[in-house]
Amino acid sequence: MSFFQKLFGTSKSSKVPAMQMGHENPFTTKTFHRADGMAYRCPTCNEPVGLQLAQVDPITGVRVLCESCRNLAHVPGIVTRIPKDTNLEVTTSETVKVVAGVRVPIIQFSDWYHAHPITKALYESRRPDYHSHYGVWAFCDYCHHEYRSNLLPTFTVAHHTKSFVFNAHSPQSKRDMDGLMSGKCPDCGGGGLIAIVTDIPDYVLERIQEFEKTGA
Repeated sequence: MSFFQKLFGTSKSSKVPAMQMGHENPFTTKTFHRADGMAYRCPTCNEPVGLQLAQVDPITGVRVLCESCRNLAHVPGIVTRIPKDTNLEVTTSETVKVVAGVRVPIIQFSDWYHAHPITKALYESRRPDYHSHYGVWAFCDYCHHEYRSNLLPTFTVAHHTKSFVFNAHSPQSKRDMDGLMSGKCPDCGGGGLIAIVTDIPDYVLERIQEFEKTGA
């Protein structure tokens, strides 16, 4: 039995939950840390998930697959700043908020995204463009192909605009957008997503604002 299994015990797994229009993604703020890694219970199936801190980008974080329910979750970069000298239980969202995905049909992604409370808050604060930098991710719910996250807010506009012209910056971006617009994964043809929308923490907001001012 691994360190994380001893820490959490075991429980029954569940499938990736379907979207609920107007609701936030499932999440947990209860995480455990040690010198070289961290663990949390999957927000959807409650099984323990562990990872090494070396996997985590200090700004953008990392997306982690739960082997039990096959859902993906976003772990924020702030976990790299947690004290590493002891095991520490963290229960406040200001520290670490691990957010899991929900199943969303591609053809409903735009409606789900714009009904999401976090997206609504960004529009109310006139910051909808911030999601092109951070806070929204999508994967094929069958093969886990990862769509380029900076395309997703653009797709939500293009989906409802027949005359929209998308200027792709790379063949990969064009392939992803073509797949989204057709409602099919470019790798396997699947029509569903595992989608994640998260809050944008202050340390990421500062980087986004700096980038918008300097372009670097």
